[in-house]
Amino acid sequence: MKSQSVFLLTFVALAGIALTDRSVWAQTEETPGSSASSAKEIEQLKEQLNLLREEQLRMRRDLDQIKALLKRQVQASQGDLYRGKTVNADPVSFKGSKDAKVTVVEFSDFQCSYCARFVLQTLPRIEEEYIKTGLVKFVFRNLPLDRIHKAAFRAAEAADCAGEQDQFWAMHDLLFTNRAGLGDEAFAQFAEQLNLNTQAFEACMVERKFKADVESDISEARQLAINGTPTFLIGLTQPGSNQIRVLRSLRGAVSYDQMKQALDSVLERQ
Repeated sequence: MKSQSVFLLTFVALAGIALTDRSVWAQTEETPGSSASSAKEIEQLKEQLNLLREEQLRMRRDLDQIKALLKRQVQASQGDLYRGKTVNADPVSFKGSKDAKVTVVEFSDFQCSYCARFVLQTLPRIEEEYIKTGLVKFVFRNLPLDRIHKAAFRAAEAADCAGEQDQFWAMHDLLFTNRAGLGDEAFAQFAEQLNLNTQAFEACMVERKFKADVESDISEARQLAINGTPTFLIGLTQPGSNQIRVLRSLRGAVSYDQMKQALDSVLERQ
């Protein structure tokens, strides 16, 4: 940043000199040889500006390399953060085969913008290439950050109440698509839209039938020291076990390429 500031100050100073010289030339008569001298000075200024531009480009390339290195280091440290820990991977809300080689457990919040980005942009490709092909079991766990997302806990309950009528994932998608306007009225509208038994859905919400389940997800997330969403824990599926041992983890707005690389690295261990 300091070098960029120096460049800008130098550029302004040189530009000022050039403008000043031009104004002087416009107001005075030329002396013999002055045109040649001025042209030479202008060429020298141009050379100096070109050198400064080249230096700025080199600085930008260096900064890009540094940022790429830091990004790889952060991703590597995130990948190791939960390695070796165990997590429950057998809730009702999952996509794919229960016997898939690899299990992904996502802790998510229905009002989280990064979670929504993953659901809308990344998950569809992962579902086509890994989940529907039987390679990956994808498990959804709740981690509503209700201090900042006031409707997230109730949204989690609404998804589970819809799940009671086999519409968890349909409600899941509606909640993320409409996350800015969530509330009890919206949940009731979504239930109608999904052709649920609305009386049963309303009773489920009023009785808070799945409140304890959401709280259980939150409790396990805290035990694992997970405090942000989305967080993805990836491990090999263990036959006859409800848990996985984490081999990789990812956090935040995970792209398709990042998830693909993590899944492939775990699949290779099979």
